Amino acid sequence: MKTIRSLSILLAASLASSAFAGSDSTYSGKSSKVVQPVATETDLWAPGFAVGAFASGILPRYGSSHYAGGGVLGEYFFNDYVGIQGDYGVDAYHSERHQFDGNLIVRYPFRSCNIAPYIIGGGSFGTGGTSQAGFETGSQRLGDFQAGVGLEKRFESCPHFGIFADGTYHWDASTSSRDYTLVRLGLKWTF
Repeated sequence: MKTIRSLSILLAASLASSAFAGSDSTYSGKSSKVVQPVATETDLWAPGFAVGAFASGILPRYGSSHYAGGGVLGEYFFNDYVGIQGDYGVDAYHSERHQFDGNLIVRYPFRSCNIAPYIIGGGSFGTGGTSQAGFETGSQRLGDFQAGVGLEKRFESCPHFGIFADGTYHWDASTSSRDYTLVRLGLKWTF
């Protein structure tokens, strides 16, 4: 019986001592405030959604008339480098011209200066315009393809805000006489 009692006391003592193993703190009777480390850098180029608005200009391949207008966009980045973007723009010379684009974007953010050059490419659908600027009035253009480059800048003082500028060349699938360059300058808000 003494052996069982001695083993029980030894087991209890070893369990009690292991509860305090590895602890180098002592209780002084005062509670201390735990301070969480503050993040020193915000990842301005993290994956996620963004919306934007832009001013745009269309420079037709042929003809001297140019369109001016603007639009809205939405985009989603899967990681820091690859994302998709959809936009809608309205440009006008003598009549409105509506443009819907879907693009793949590949960017490379330079975190030291918070800029990201990117390449952009995809397809589009447009309707309207005027023949004086290289587009037929009331026409629908299916199968346009575009590719271009751009630059985006984000600000540490306002991490959910950015500005961008890009240019894309659009190839009309039916005739090269309706090819054009689209230039955009705009603002983005990230989520």
